[in-house]
Amino acid sequence: MADTPRPQLYGTAWCPKSANLADFLQREFIDLDFHDIEASQEAEFAVRNMNGGEIKFPMLVVGDAVMKNPKIDQLREVLRAKGLLK
Repeated sequence: MADTPRPQLYGTAWCPKSANLADFLQREFIDLDFHDIEASQEAEFAVRNMNGGEIKFPMLVVGDAVMKNPKIDQLREVLRAKGLLK
């Protein structure tokens, strides 16, 4: 688990889908880093890099897994594979 970096969530402060993913991770006691793509040019650039130049969010990065607006079941599967969730 120590080798897996904390999840990186790219979204906006007003986006309910971003909030839902952050809430889920917090309920599971998984620390995350939130990057607001409207407040940070670096975050916007990262999202554009992940999406062929387009802005699509929320984006969630867990280690080498990059997910666009993942369903909670998909996120659980990735978190388990990365050793962050039992």
